Amino acid sequence: MDSLNYAYAAIKILRESGVESVYEDKDKLYIPRSDGRPLVTLSTSGIAINSASFNDCLKPTKISKLDTRVSLESFTNFLEAITSVGKVSLNHLGISYYCTDLDLEVERIQRVVGADSIYEEASGIASTKWLFIGDTNKPRQPLFEIVLNERDKPTLSTWVPHFQIDIDTELNIEDLQEAIEDNLGKDWIKWSITIDELGTLLVMGRLCSIDGVKVYLGIGTDKRDREWHRKNGLKKI
Repeated sequence: MDSLNYAYAAIKILRESGVESVYEDKDKLYIPRSDGRPLVTLSTSGIAINSASFNDCLKPTKISKLDTRVSLESFTNFLEAITSVGKVSLNHLGISYYCTDLDLEVERIQRVVGADSIYEEASGIASTKWLFIGDTNKPRQPLFEIVLNERDKPTLSTWVPHFQIDIDTELNIEDLQEAIEDNLGKDWIKWSITIDELGTLLVMGRLCSIDGVKVYLGIGTDKRDREWHRKNGLKKI
């Protein structure tokens, strides 16, 4: 799957750029359990949770002719720009896909995850669940997000299916926008979270769309509180 190969290459660049909390074991990148062992693994052959493949979840219902991608050179230049002025760390990786029944899909994920906990962040959308797995007691460790989208008949959309990379930075929104415009493009940002009296916490844009599978990059500003999210923004299910 070319999009996952792109994601794998991008995360390797994160690690090589000095971004914190990017875990690697030989030819695999991973999200750790509380004991340090891999919970979720990503390689050039696919993505797995507890060795159960989730490749099929990222297969689009039809192949899209759209083929766009930010060059890995531009991505590297962007990382150099933001790491030169502050610490950058991996907040989480994730996937987003369709399912026909949210509750049944959550049950399936619970069986796959096993003894590890699953957490939910309120999405505000009845047909969408934002789930997280990983160790919330160690805020510096990254989590893995699963965004479930309920539909009777899956469609090919701008957002689904996709693989997500999410990083934290120490940049304010103005400096972050400047780095984005200089390296990723003026119209790169497709979605953001802004809270009154606090400001913009997160911006997100697309790194690539290949055969209908997208890779999105979320970038946290200096207003996002990682520890608050782990302790207060997530509810164990």
